[in-house]
Amino acid sequence: MFSRMILISLITSALIFLGCASKKPSAETGENSEAESGIYAEEGGYGGTPSAGQAYSDDLMAKDAPARPMAAMSMPMAKSAARASRSVRSGGNRAMQYSAPPPSSPQPVAVARMVAHEGNIQLRSPEPEKVLDSAVTLARAFGGYLETRRQGWAALKVPAAMFDSAFQVFLTLADVLGHSRSAQDITAEFRDTELRQKVVGATIARLEALIEKARNDLQKMRLLGELKRYREEWEIIEAQKKALKKRAEFAAIMIQVQGYAPATAGGSEADFPVFGWIRRLNPFNPDLQHGLKLRFSNPEGLVETPENKMWRVTAAEGTEMWARTLVSPLFGESRFWRDAIWQRLRGQFKTADSSEIGGFQFCRFAAHGPRVYSYWVGVRTDVKGRISVVELYFPDEKLEKIHSEAMLAVVKQGPK
Repeated sequence: MFSRMILISLITSALIFLGCASKKPSAETGENSEAESGIYAEEGGYGGTPSAGQAYSDDLMAKDAPARPMAAMSMPMAKSAARASRSVRSGGNRAMQYSAPPPSSPQPVAVARMVAHEGNIQLRSPEPEKVLDSAVTLARAFGGYLETRRQGWAALKVPAAMFDSAFQVFLTLADVLGHSRSAQDITAEFRDTELRQKVVGATIARLEALIEKARNDLQKMRLLGELKRYREEWEIIEAQKKALKKRAEFAAIMIQVQGYAPATAGGSEADFPVFGWIRRLNPFNPDLQHGLKLRFSNPEGLVETPENKMWRVTAAEGTEMWARTLVSPLFGESRFWRDAIWQRLRGQFKTADSSEIGGFQFCRFAAHGPRVYSYWVGVRTDVKGRISVVELYFPDEKLEKIHSEAMLAVVKQGPK
């Protein structure tokens, strides 16, 4: 009995040993399958879970193809093969990534610039409205128009291409007190406005489509309210676009003209009659009827012109000098008369200053305008109260530099 139990134990142990030996290749195959699954996960990029199409493809390959060589490999060989496969695939991906040429940058597209030009001019004239009438006529001749006008002021529009020419012509209409001009690039502002309008237009089209599909009157009323608001916004943006476009097409020039009472009107003697001769001082219309001739040597470059009561010399380009002696009942020193001249004439000119040359007290006046003329008036009194008056006129600054030295030299020498 005991022997039989020992025999049964030996047979049972043998069977258990044989069963374990038969399971070892299956475990190895399972490990290899896990390695293969890891490779698949590497290839598919889905974390080891293939898609339906991939699973379907793998089933077909498993049915038609012979057993994979990987199944016959040992575990170390399978892992080495997996690493090699991953290395090859990783390197291939990198090669594809870096071998592809970089996308070419878009070439810049030339955009026509939109520039708005503006100018401001301040003039001075005895007849401001006539100057503005001339400015309006000139603007229309340049292809422009009058935008706004009121007393002593006008806003004109001229084509942008004619802005420079028109601006220079307007400066010649009267004495210039000041002027300025500017240019502003409004291209970006116009593009932004245009883009806003496209967005609003697309919204309007979408609302119109939704209104057609509205299920009830309440939805339709709400959509119609939104549609009205966006259409009003579209109209506002359209007006802004038109205004910007017009600013680029037509330059704006604002002209302001100040009036004044010129000395050429015969002078005002309301203050005192003894100052009447000062009111009649004028570089363009010398007073030839009052005073006695006062003669100097002829300056170099100027020739004497025949006058009845006044010594007068002139140059070919218009520079002039004349002199006379006046008798006044009011006795005053040279500085007194110089100050009287300066007070009464300085308002007609842009600048005024004074100096002493050869015993004469001079006031020098410089006019407004692109071509600045200068007018000199010198006075000197004697013990009898007589007033010697010398007047010099230079059409522009260049001629003043050319002739002033010679003319003032004969003043220093004194009258003959």
